[in-house]
Amino acid sequence: MARSRKHASVLGLIEVESTHKKMVVDLRTYQDNLMKSLYKDKYIMICWCRRLGKDYLGLYASCKQCTDVPNSLVYYILPTKQQAKLIIKEGKTEEREDIIKSIVNEEELILDTKGNAVHHDYRIKFKNGSIIVLHGADSGSLVGTGVDLIVCSEAALFNLDDFLSYLIPNTIKIGGKVLLISTPRLGSKFNEMFLDEDSIYTKSLINAISPEAVDLEGNPVYTPEQLELVKKLMSEEKYNQEYLCDMLQHNELSIYGNSFKKAQYYDTKGLPFHIGSMEKVFVSFDLGMRDYTSMWFAVLRQDKKMKQKLVVFKHYSMSGVPTNHFIEVLDKFTEENKLNKNNMRLLMPHDGAKRMDTGTALVTRVAHYKKAGFEVTVQSAASVINAIEVCRASIQNHDVVFVDNESVRQGIQMMKQYEYMSDSSGQNLWVPEHGRKGFSDIADSFEEMTKAFYWAKYIKENKKNNKGSVFKC
Repeated sequence: MARSRKHASVLGLIEVESTHKKMVVDLRTYQDNLMKSLYKDKYIMICWCRRLGKDYLGLYASCKQCTDVPNSLVYYILPTKQQAKLIIKEGKTEEREDIIKSIVNEEELILDTKGNAVHHDYRIKFKNGSIIVLHGADSGSLVGTGVDLIVCSEAALFNLDDFLSYLIPNTIKIGGKVLLISTPRLGSKFNEMFLDEDSIYTKSLINAISPEAVDLEGNPVYTPEQLELVKKLMSEEKYNQEYLCDMLQHNELSIYGNSFKKAQYYDTKGLPFHIGSMEKVFVSFDLGMRDYTSMWFAVLRQDKKMKQKLVVFKHYSMSGVPTNHFIEVLDKFTEENKLNKNNMRLLMPHDGAKRMDTGTALVTRVAHYKKAGFEVTVQSAASVINAIEVCRASIQNHDVVFVDNESVRQGIQMMKQYEYMSDSSGQNLWVPEHGRKGFSDIADSFEEMTKAFYWAKYIKENKKNNKGSVFKC
């Protein structure tokens, strides 16, 4: 038989329930809505700008899971163990309060001997048996079963593949929840998943100018004056990523990001790009590391002012396949466009005359393409820095124009992810990073194209006497 309210009051139960609040922080409206979504949809991606409390919400979700469900196991993952220490273990609020104690009632926690919420083993322990495990992605893969909630903070800054291949699927399998939190970073798995329309994740994107970005009193988190000041304190790239949450913004270390902002596009007047039967199609190659091969397709045309332009209309790249595959791609291209092989000229890097398909051909790449009936030009080796300069100049000065189609857009997005290397502090070393996900190979193949046509214009000393292409229309 149920106890009466009066009897319960005598026992002190009602008073305890009304005075003992497990969670001691009030959420903003957009944070509260996200928490409701987490319990309904279970798999959430958050892309919020700075100072909207996305990491604080991640800790709130972790603590609430632990207080609501006894014996819960939560993994809270940051890019590095050092961040786990500085942000959570030693983290304080603006009022200098322990960050964990500012979220959850201290009476719910098992504190260490010094009264800290985070123990020496980077665990937050609850009296009901629940545990939050803090982990740095740089400490290696974290494995485990029976995880009720995984929170990945700054997920764009570390390799999510390790967690997506094992840990997260196991959590999903048992009906657990996953919360991925970050500002965007081009080229990251986080960005890729966020832009994937078929993803199982529910997504929340709130930037500094979103109407939802208001505090508890309904005031904007950022005023226009504050945003203007922020713009002056950082690069445009960083502002667009961290405050506008622009998923397509190139990173600060991008070699070609700013060049493509100035790129010019070829007007096809809404019609498919057509290649004339007498036109010469130039295809530039890079053979890549680990046999990653990239090709760009272009034709020379004159604009309304009778100025010659290199019109780039197609990109194709693939790894782990032999030269025969790319010959088939070229054959299919000529057939679909009613061209013959005399229309094609392949621009091959200097190492094409030496490199072979191990196990599939006994001749060099150049000999292989020539045997297939294509005209091949092998280019001289050139300084990487000079090749980059020629390429950037030809894009920015509109010597090269682009047809706006899917393959070209994808190639451009890949080129924007070709970056300079940085040291452990993030300082630019001004050394191009080669071999990462094929970004450098795609850029190198485009550089072969611009090098062939515009090296004389931008590099040779006597520019007046050496303008134009090494090829003739």
